[in-house]
Amino acid sequence: MDFLPEFSTMPAPGGVRGLYRLFDEQPWRMVCSPDTRAPIIFASAKEALGAARDLVKRKLNPDLRCQATGKPVPADDPDLLAMEEWRKTKQEEYAKARVMTRNGKNRRQVVVEHKVKRGRK
Repeated sequence: MDFLPEFSTMPAPGGVRGLYRLFDEQPWRMVCSPDTRAPIIFASAKEALGAARDLVKRKLNPDLRCQATGKPVPADDPDLLAMEEWRKTKQEEYAKARVMTRNGKNRRQVVVEHKVKRGRK
C-alpha cells in the first residue's frame, strides 16, 4: 500500500465532482460538504481539483486546538513549576533514607518484610 495523494474528477449531471484518494489500494472518494456530507458539484474541473487538494491538505494538516482550564499562570512567575520546593523535598527524602553503616560508608536503608508461613503447626 503506497501513500500517494491522487486527485481526479468525475462528470456529474449539472457539473463535475472532485475525487481524491490517499493510498493506491483505496477506492476514490468524493469531495463532500462538511455540513450535509453530500457530494459537491462544481462548475469546472479546475474548481473540483482545487477543492480536492484543499480537502486533502485539511485532512493531513488539521488545525491544532487547545482549551485553557483553570486559572492562568502569570508569565513573569520565576518558579513556574515550583522546582525549588520539589528539590528541597527530594533532598530531605534522600537524607532520611541514608544511614551510617559500620565501616563508615553511607548506604540506603532497606525495608525487610518477613512472610508468615502458613500451614505449619
